[in-house]
Amino acid sequence: MNGRKRLVWMAVIAVFCVGVSLQAAETGSVSVENGSIVASNDWDSSVTTFTWDIKDQGAGVWFYDYSLTVAANPGISHLILQLSENFTPNDYWELWSNVDLKMVYIDGQGPGPGNPEFPSDSSVHAFKFELNEDTTTFEFSFYSYRSPMLGDFYAKGGNDTYAYNEGFDGVVVVDPYDLDSAEDLNKIIVPNTHSIVPAPGAILLAGIGTTLVGWLRRRRSI
Repeated sequence: MNGRKRLVWMAVIAVFCVGVSLQAAETGSVSVENGSIVASNDWDSSVTTFTWDIKDQGAGVWFYDYSLTVAANPGISHLILQLSENFTPNDYWELWSNVDLKMVYIDGQGPGPGNPEFPSDSSVHAFKFELNEDTTTFEFSFYSYRSPMLGDFYAKGGNDTYAYNEGFDGVVVVDPYDLDSAEDLNKIIVPNTHSIVPAPGAILLAGIGTTLVGWLRRRRSI
C-alpha cells in the first residue's frame, strides 16, 4: 500500500472512530430503594424506579427515552416532566408511549388538588402526560434538538398516591457539564433549550473531513 492510500485509510478510520465517539449517551435512574425517590402508599416500595436513556444522534438531534415503574395499583394517572422555561411543542417530535395517552401538553404545573404533596411551592414549566389506561409501567420517548440538563419529575396515581425525585426543587441546572452529578443530586435529565458548544471530537471530525476532501481534490488535479 503506497503512502497516499495509507493516508486515505488512516483518515477514514479516524473519521469513523471519532464519529462513533460522538454518539454520547446519558443513562441513569432514581428509585425508592436508594432513597432518591419520595413516594406514598403502595408506591413506597423498592420497585418504584424512574430511568432515563438520552442519546446524542448527531447533527444536533437528541433521543430522550424514559420509564417509570411503580410498585402496584393504583396505576399511574399522570406524569409531569420538567422542561426549561422556553421549551415549546415545536421542540420535540415522534412522541412514543407504551400506553394510550389521554392528553399531552406543555404548561405550568404546580401544587394543587391534582398534585398532592407537590414538592415545589411554585409551578414548573413541564410536559404533562395524562394516561388513558391503568398501568404500573409508563414508557415514553421522543426526539428533540434540545440538549440535556438536570430537572425533576412528579407522578400521581389514585387515592393521592404520588412519587417524585427527592432532589425536586423546581430549579433547572442548564450547565451541560453538571449532567454527571444527576444521580448524586437526586435529579433526572430532561431536555433543555440551550445549545451545547461542539465537543472537541466534533471539531476534530470536521477538521479531518475538511482535510481529507481537500487532499482528494488536490490529488485529482495532479
